[in-house]
Amino acid sequence: RLPIYFEDQSVEFTFYATDGLGNRQDMSVSISVRSADQSIEELSGITLYSPLSGRSDAFSFELLQSVNSQNVDASLCDIYVPLVDGESGVLPRLWASSTDLRFSKVNNFAYSKATYKSVVTVYENAVISPMVEDLSNEDIIIVGRNGRAIAVIRIANIYDGEGVSEDRYDINMKVLPKGDMGDDPVEDTGEE
Repeated sequence: RLPIYFEDQSVEFTFYATDGLGNRQDMSVSISVRSADQSIEELSGITLYSPLSGRSDAFSFELLQSVNSQNVDASLCDIYVPLVDGESGVLPRLWASSTDLRFSKVNNFAYSKATYKSVVTVYENAVISPMVEDLSNEDIIIVGRNGRAIAVIRIANIYDGEGVSEDRYDINMKVLPKGDMGDDPVEDTGEE
């Protein structure tokens, strides 16, 4: 796994192979690693339905897709639309997490220009909460876990019509490029 740097770097990896007779072969490969401040690829067309619809009402960062919270283990429900007492025909305007994910609504964040560094910086300085409320169209939410940003989400559309079968959030998101979403980026100190 390549480290993430905040400036472009050339990284050299050396591999050693030794056979059963003690013969050794070395090989070095130099790889250019682009700055962590590059744009982040966007996932679009993600839908979170009403929990009463019987459809996918949650999102899993492990699977990078929507899931039905009734049919999967809670450990896969990073973001879900919870049931709200007394509002059976209304799409709840909040999200919660079964996996200790934290939310921060940051509507002044430039979603279209999101970079690794900008998402990390905003999340580190944001007020975070175990749920996000009062959701509306065009809201921007940064999510993270254990003090580390994971993704930035933009609500493209909220549909709350008659009944619950089509009530949903249509969202787009940019997921940070971390192998296991728990690694810290490597900052270049200039020392070897």
